[in-house]
Amino acid sequence: MEVGILSCSARKTPVKRKAFPLLLLLLPLFCLSAAGAASSVLETARAKAAQALRERLKGRFSRIRVGTLDDPAFRRAVGKLAEDPRLLRADAYTLLEKEDGTAFVVGADPRGALYGVFRLLEEARLGNLRIELTSAPAFPFRGVWSWSGLSFSEESLFSVPDLLKKRVPEKVRDFADTLAAMGANAFLFWTRFGSASEDAPEKERLRRKALARLFGFLKKKYGIDGYLFLIYAKRKDNSELCVHDPAVRARWRNLVTDLFTTVPGLKGFIIAGA
Repeated sequence: MEVGILSCSARKTPVKRKAFPLLLLLLPLFCLSAAGAASSVLETARAKAAQALRERLKGRFSRIRVGTLDDPAFRRAVGKLAEDPRLLRADAYTLLEKEDGTAFVVGADPRGALYGVFRLLEEARLGNLRIELTSAPAFPFRGVWSWSGLSFSEESLFSVPDLLKKRVPEKVRDFADTLAAMGANAFLFWTRFGSASEDAPEKERLRRKALARLFGFLKKKYGIDGYLFLIYAKRKDNSELCVHDPAVRARWRNLVTDLFTTVPGLKGFIIAGA
């Protein structure tokens, strides 16, 4: 794998042709993985609807049916609402309450269906009757930035010991529910990283394992991508870090490669100057 670092120069990195056959071999595996993640997000949406029907919405709806537009049965159920051009956008959804008390939540995709379930819960909480609406995100990237980094304290939201337990803790599940209810599709996570081979290597390894668990959970169950917020800081003597310095470029390249290797669910980085 190669990791490129952007600089002021507009040099182009040549494409290595020998890597192309490997991409063709990996493509079916990637497609299966993406399909599995989408299926899990739809399962989460249905589970949230069933839980709400048992608890908060008992008696409000007779049934809640959750699906996507690529299912002919759900497309027929919402009738003309399925022709709304907003449903051509990713993460869009439509809600329709029938006379028999059945509520249909139909997403343009599984993540849209999940957003739709949380919107249905909100509409019901507000006391709105005979719900019928269609909604689509105004922006393709909708990230939430957290200053609460990884910690070895069990009181922390993102506690390393808790994240490494067999079941993802309830406080993290509740946080994921909040992200989905807000319509977020990205989570920007601020934390500090050193080299896994430097200070306290075992502690650093556990931190990365916990982060991989967190990002993997958010992606698989909620369709939310995980990003790391990195600070492009100055040296300890307050001198500038030049992107044209080979040592600086090598350090960034090694760090990025290391993080992509040790945190499988990592989608990318947000980099800011200090």
